[in-house]
Amino acid sequence: MKPSRFLCGIGVLLAVCLLTGCGDSEKLKALEAEHEELQKAHGALQSQELTQRRENAHLKESLEEAREEAAELREQIDSAKSDTEKAAAFEEALTKTQSDLIEARQEARALEEKLALTEQKLSQAQERLAEAQQKAETATAQVQAATRQLEETTSKLEPVASSAPASADAASASTERVASPAPTASAPSTTAPAQAKAEPAKAKPASVQVARRLTAHEGKVLALAFAPDGQTLATAGDDRAIQLWDAQSGEPRRTLAGHTEEIDAVAFVPDGQMLVSSAGLKKPTVHVWDLATGQTVRTIGVAERIFGLACSPDGTKLALAGKGTKVDLWDLREGTLIAQFEGHKRSVYCVAFSPDGHMLASAGQDRDIILWNVPSGQVIRTLSGSQDYISCLAFSPDGRTLASGGWDKTIRLWNTETGEVQAEGDFGTTLRSLAFSPKGKTLAAAGDVPALSLWDAATGERIQTSSKHIDRIFAVAFRPDGQTLATGSWDKSVILWDFSESMPAPPPTSQPVAGK
Repeated sequence: MKPSRFLCGIGVLLAVCLLTGCGDSEKLKALEAEHEELQKAHGALQSQELTQRRENAHLKESLEEAREEAAELREQIDSAKSDTEKAAAFEEALTKTQSDLIEARQEARALEEKLALTEQKLSQAQERLAEAQQKAETATAQVQAATRQLEETTSKLEPVASSAPASADAASASTERVASPAPTASAPSTTAPAQAKAEPAKAKPASVQVARRLTAHEGKVLALAFAPDGQTLATAGDDRAIQLWDAQSGEPRRTLAGHTEEIDAVAFVPDGQMLVSSAGLKKPTVHVWDLATGQTVRTIGVAERIFGLACSPDGTKLALAGKGTKVDLWDLREGTLIAQFEGHKRSVYCVAFSPDGHMLASAGQDRDIILWNVPSGQVIRTLSGSQDYISCLAFSPDGRTLASGGWDKTIRLWNTETGEVQAEGDFGTTLRSLAFSPKGKTLAAAGDVPALSLWDAATGERIQTSSKHIDRIFAVAFRPDGQTLATGSWDKSVILWDFSESMPAPPPTSQPVAGK
């Protein structure tokens, strides 16, 4: 029986008693007290019921949370099972990869052995080729000597032949033979040399011969430069050292140490008292060296690797080209950044100042050559036409021609005033370095072959190829006097070449030579 129904019953009974007048006041008081007790009990029961409901609701929430946690645990268990299966599959794949790696290493060892054998054969072939070239050069020299001797003999025979007249008019007959060199039966051997003398003489092409080999570096030679006075040669590479040489004798003078990574470029400041070098991929640095003390006088802060650098002819500015798309122009005296040339779309590999210093050329991965006006920083013109990355540039001594080369294996000679290609030559492989001779007639080219080649700067035709290195050549430079050419190679050596370049021969005279 619920408390509410019981209270209602008591209330009805009290009402009946009051209406009928039965019972006394004490019983009534007892009933009222009991009624109050029952009300209190009822209130307590209601409070307990409310508390119970809250506890039930809390239990329901806890139950739901427990069910959610159980579901999450089931998902984690399922995920763990999946991860276990993946781990097993990965372990199986790893085992297979390790097996493939072992096989690949074995194949690599076999290829290395084949490569070593091939390099040995190539070295032997190059030695044989060098010997053959030496023999050919010797034979050419002998032929030239014999030709000169024949010409001297012929010149001596001509007056003898002309002094034997066939009649009393000997003097006039001799004069006629000189003026009109038609062959006669009495002197067939003298008229042909006379004709040869009348033809325009041709200049001999440029040529090189090995003078000496320098071997102080412990790594690949990647850069070199001659001092303005021609007395010193600087070479550098991946052994992190700059070696200074006596350019005449080839004797080492001093080693500049300070870079912590491979050196990509070197250049003398035109006053000859300082040298600039760039190095580094992880921590790129540009040092300016005092050649008198061998110490670094200034370090230029750069954020990205520098591939190429160039000093202006007046020695006041330094152009840096690197991994970024900008060409930075620095004040060499103050060590401050004075301009940034923006125009390239990708990394810049090389820069070169024109001989007058008013123009700067830059090129790289975007395949365009940009000619800049140095004072204003404005673009003069863009030279387009290269089919791949451009890795080297060189101005001719008069500044009218710019040579370029790179990964498309082609040497291009550009007219800097019109922007047109004057001539092209197929180098055959990637080009790494170009240099004009001081006279501007010859262009030296080097790249991913162990051969140095000389080209006619006017026609773009190959003149000579000489293979004395045993690995690719990364740098080439002419000595200012034009008598020596230097090359730096991955074979850790530097070769000094004796260079000769004859001037065009004068035209033949139209008047007879006295006594001939």
